[in-house]
Amino acid sequence: MKRKPNRGRKYFPNNCEAIRHTPPEFFAPLTYAQFEDWKIYGYEIPDSVFAIIRMRDEKTGKYSEKFYNTERGAKNCIAKCMKENKEITMCTMAGMYFLKPEDLPFDFNNQ
Repeated sequence: MKRKPNRGRKYFPNNCEAIRHTPPEFFAPLTYAQFEDWKIYGYEIPDSVFAIIRMRDEKTGKYSEKFYNTERGAKNCIAKCMKENKEITMCTMAGMYFLKPEDLPFDFNNQ
């Protein structure tokens, strides 16, 4: 398979083949409750990332995702998305948030 040009973005290798060929005994069995605690409630984002924002365009139904290093950048993105009538799911180390344009007005200073 031919790799696409990098275009200045970081390349993250895909280890799918290595995982696919790993014997099952290397994977510890988990109950659903253990898996939920580990993957859903135990998420971590890097220290260099303030927020991950997933936006859904109401008109097209398409999703896009962006990473922000600063709180200011995340707030600007949220304000822009609300003006463009997009739903937002935001993940920070403080929690997960879901915002809809109907939730306006939203006061960023009222925490």
